[in-house]
This record gives sequence, C-alpha cells and structure tokens, in this order.
Amino acid sequence: MQKFYDDIEKINSLIKKYDNQKSELYNFDDIDNIAYLEGFLSSMGMRVDDDSIYAIASRVINLRDESLSQVLKKQNFSSEEIKRIRLEAYRFTRSYYMKRFNSFIDEIDTKELLSPFYREIFRGVHNVGRAMNHLHIEWYSHIIDNINESLLDELGSDKLVLEYLEKNSLSSEADRSYSAIVRIDNKREIS
Repeated sequence: MQKFYDDIEKINSLIKKYDNQKSELYNFDDIDNIAYLEGFLSSMGMRVDDDSIYAIASRVINLRDESLSQVLKKQNFSSEEIKRIRLEAYRFTRSYYMKRFNSFIDEIDTKELLSPFYREIFRGVHNVGRAMNHLHIEWYSHIIDNINESLLDELGSDKLVLEYLEKNSLSSEADRSYSAIVRIDNKREIS
C-alpha cells in the first residue's frame, strides 16, 4: 500500500511539472515558444505581433478564445474567417494537450508508477477525453456559432438574449453547461 501512496506523490509531482511547462508558453523570451506560437499565427494568415502571440498563448493556456476573437476582429477578419480560425485554434490547443497527456502517460509507464490496472485506467480516461474533444467541435459549432448567433440576431443584444433565456427557463447559473437549446414545434427547449 505504501508503494501506491508513493506513486501518487510522484504523479502529483509530474502534474506540477507539466503545469509549469504549460505556463512557460507565456515566456516570450523562449525562442521555441515563440516559434511554436508564430507558426500557428502564420498558418492562419494572422499578423505576428505581440497581441496575436499573447492571444494564441492565452487560448492554449486558459482554454478560452475571447482574446483571440478580439485580435481577429482588430485584424479585420470576416465572421466566417474568425469561426474558421477559432476552430483551428481549438485543434491547435487540443493537439498541444493531447501530446502533453500522452507524454504524461508514457512517463507513468516508463517509471512503472501504479499497477498496470491503474495505468490502464489513465489510458481509458485519456480515450474518453479524446472522444469528448471530437464531440466538442460539433457542440461548439451548434451552440456558439448557430444558437447563440441566431438568438443575438433575433433579439439584438446580449442583455436581451439573457433576459429571454431566463424568462423562458432556458438558462441556469453555471460556469458551463453541456445541454443545447433546440427548436421543437417552433418552441425553444433545452435538450
């Protein structure tokens, strides 16, 4: 049993190591970090400047794309180009974390931390995460690019959209929700 607890401590140390590596993306003096981030920006046809580098680093580190969307608007990308680039930024971010988690699992295997049974659980959780990543693209497109845009077009402002959602019991106070609003018989409902 002591080996199990020791292995858990070692895994916690590995998690800290990987978290510190993630934060290093904000080290803009590191040539490798800059090249990695600039490569994405260039491939998307974006200007490579401090704002853009910070925005894509923030997308990867914080898992949010508000800064990136603002930079894209500032650089006069069309709404369709912004959607495309946000999707590619998601894929870029997903790839970054998939590689990290693969390395994490490989390191656990190499060091023979935990039993083969528990190492297989890590792999299983990773496979669930991979499936969720693929689902996320469809979910994001449906929610953000379709439902949110149609509500905003129909109602005219974020404030009115929120009021509509609350009035019709289509919202809840939460950081995230994985339900979707759908039209059934010309009425919006939560699915």
